[in-house]
Amino acid sequence: ADLNQIKQLIEDSASFDAFKSKVNLSIEDLLIQLTGHQKELFIIILRNLIEHKSLVTAPIYPNELVEKLATSLGTIKNAVRRLEAKGI
Repeated sequence: ADLNQIKQLIEDSASFDAFKSKVNLSIEDLLIQLTGHQKELFIIILRNLIEHKSLVTAPIYPNELVEKLATSLGTIKNAVRRLEAKGI
């Protein structure tokens, strides 16, 4: 999935309008704010959505994320908390 597909998926999401009304950011600004594991996790989630042509992810298991991100489960949980704190 390229950046244009990711941007289109976000823009097409019904929740994006609600998110955008809370945070005055473009998609580019949003992606720039994400760093490290947050950005990697966000991209994994978006790829899952694109692959399944859905706005609801297929199951993503913690052990898969540990392997894909080459990090610990604690780091993944922290990245999820930070994404949630940003309203993502």
